[in-house]
Amino acid sequence: MELAKRILFALFDSMIPDEDDAEALSDPLFENNAVFVLELSARFLISNRNNAAELYPIFLSKFELLLSPKPGQDPHENILGLKFPYVLERIIVTVLRSCIHFFDIENNRLRDELNRSLRLLTKLPSGYLHEVSD
Repeated sequence: MELAKRILFALFDSMIPDEDDAEALSDPLFENNAVFVLELSARFLISNRNNAAELYPIFLSKFELLLSPKPGQDPHENILGLKFPYVLERIIVTVLRSCIHFFDIENNRLRDELNRSLRLLTKLPSGYLHEVSD
């Protein structure tokens, strides 16, 4: 299990560069690579249902990093995920797929984290949710 966690952290670290790394964010392939990493990670999570309670918090922490505004700044301007609509769409799909596949697992911590993920989505600006839902 520790190896699986390290692999997920490494994948997500490659997907989400540091805020100071403007060069990585301006790379035209950044969004494609990020989506590929997210899809690969999501498939890994769903295929490891027995360990979902241990693996899903890694996803949630990265989703919160991407989708939460920085304190004191306009949420429409500084949510990293909003700058990359395809990544945002895949995050939303990953959250929904995770809820579908894991909500029946009798683990209160996992259910709480799935609910936190859903609440995180409801805090996104409605214009972005409308665009993604089309």
